[in-house]
Amino acid sequence: MGNALYDTNVMIEVLKTRKKLNVYITILNIVEFPRGLEFDLKVITPSLKDYLLAVRIS
Repeated sequence: MGNALYDTNVMIEVLKTRKKLNVYITILNIVEFPRGLEFDLKVITPSLKDYLLAVRIS
């Protein structure tokens, strides 16, 4: 897995396998799965503008 944005299921898999991944996750993933902080993953915190755009797109 390369530089990409992954969901909580990837963090759970990392925990099981102890693989070293170069991935991005969001702060929401950390809320869902706090143990994700044990890994060296890049955490993205969306802004209000990001959330408003997501609502408009959906």
